Amino acid sequence: MSCADMSRADRPQRKKADRIMNLFFAFSAIAMLVLFFGRMTLASTGKTVGNITGFDVDKEENIYVGREKWIDIIRDSAVVGRIDPPPARSYSFYIEDDTLYIGCTTGNVGGIYDLETDELRYGEVRYEKVKSMAKGNSVTVNNHKFKLTPGFLEAYQVSRDGITVYQAEKTLFDGMLFWCCLALFTLIFISGVFWKLSEYT
Repeated sequence: MSCADMSRADRPQRKKADRIMNLFFAFSAIAMLVLFFGRMTLASTGKTVGNITGFDVDKEENIYVGREKWIDIIRDSAVVGRIDPPPARSYSFYIEDDTLYIGCTTGNVGGIYDLETDELRYGEVRYEKVKSMAKGNSVTVNNHKFKLTPGFLEAYQVSRDGITVYQAEKTLFDGMLFWCCLALFTLIFISGVFWKLSEYT
């Protein structure tokens, strides 16, 4: 068999491989867009947790969990209210002397929330100071240890002395499962781009 004959014989297999790769390429692109924009949309409406921006507990053992758009107030294993920080892409907060201090990355504009009167006053609060005072994912209040644990297949949970006191509702767009799926589809998409480029080289 000549080289030309072998080349012609390989063409059907090449076309089949191209069709399969095109399907993977299209599917991964659509899945990537759905995951990315779906998460952004749901996070902005509060239907998914989104990024956790802070965690603290007051002396009454009310739990405060910062989300992308607001701070949830959790009491008796339920969300009972929320605090709206000044508009910003990123913010941090901490509690001290019955006051919750909020610092935003944009223009050092933050807020001071009085835990006793539920009054929020906007003003200039330095983000660097607030960030340095933030407690992280573990807080000790009244000799009890509260811990925020990001989930892998679930959304985050909060425990008190090792016992879960609040479990955020699980959705497709929360936890490491979302990021693993997004990374997988991104990898397939990039592989498809290189595959397509190889056809022209």
